[in-house]
Amino acid sequence: MKEILAQISKSFELKDELIAKVDNEEKLIHLLSLYIQELINTDFEHLLYLLYKIDVGEKKVKEAIMNSKPEEAHIIIAKMILKREKEKVETRKKYKVNKENTDWIF
Repeated sequence: MKEILAQISKSFELKDELIAKVDNEEKLIHLLSLYIQELINTDFEHLLYLLYKIDVGEKKVKEAIMNSKPEEAHIIIAKMILKREKEKVETRKKYKVNKENTDWIF
C-alpha cells in the first residue's frame, strides 16, 4: 500500500497530510474520487491531462462513464486510476535491479 500511495501522491501532487490519512484502498478511492469530482466540475482539461499522464486509456474512461450513472463517474475513474497505479508498482517490483549484486557472473 505504501508504494501505491507514493505513486499516486507523485502522479497527483497530493499533499502529504491527505495521503497520511489513507490506510486502505477504500479510503484511497474515496480521496481520489473527491478530487476527480472536483476536477470534473472545475477543470476537466486538467483531469484529462492527468489521465493521459497516468496512462489511463481515454477510450476505457469514456466507455466506463457511458455505462454508468452520472453520479458514479468519479468513483469509476478513481478505481481505474488505482488499478493503473497498482500495475505500475507491480511492474517496477518485477523488473527492479538488485543493486547489491552487480557483479557479472561468467
